[in-house]
Amino acid sequence: MKKLASLSLAAVLAATLTAAAVPATAATTATAPTITQTPGVTPSDPAENPAAQARQKLDALVGTQTPADIAAIVASGKPAELLVDDNDQVIAAYYKEPTYTTFAISTRFGGCAYGDACAWVDGTRPIGFYGTGRADININSITRIEAGSNLTTFWRGNSGDFVAAGQSKNFSSPRDYNAITRN
Repeated sequence: MKKLASLSLAAVLAATLTAAAVPATAATTATAPTITQTPGVTPSDPAENPAAQARQKLDALVGTQTPADIAAIVASGKPAELLVDDNDQVIAAYYKEPTYTTFAISTRFGGCAYGDACAWVDGTRPIGFYGTGRADININSITRIEAGSNLTTFWRGNSGDFVAAGQSKNFSSPRDYNAITRN
């Protein structure tokens, strides 16, 4: 058997990149990228910058919320903005306004149609969900979930069970869900 020699990437690069291989002008010809902005609109203009708007609102909330209030928002599983300090502690939070219709997902009791997300109660009773967006739900004792034709997440508070389109998950213990998102 032939023994193969091994070289580090650094050794290969050092052998191939010599002073002759790099033009002397390479270091002096680089230019900084040009950044253009719409006149009158700057990243710090809250009217045009959702990140700045969120930060202003969060900064105003610091010190006004109890830890229980913040924990309830974080654990809700609903869309929220969070301000995290250098110790990874959430120090302010608020619920985001929905940017889509929350009723875009409809429920089909008594079965699931082709393409529906499907949740099985005790493995015997399917509940179908069709459409896209987000909907608050209250389903219990779910032992199987299916994505149907869309990426789907079934939410348990701030924890979600993600299912890719065409896939399903079966659980050894029943789970309860309070929201669903599909896109």
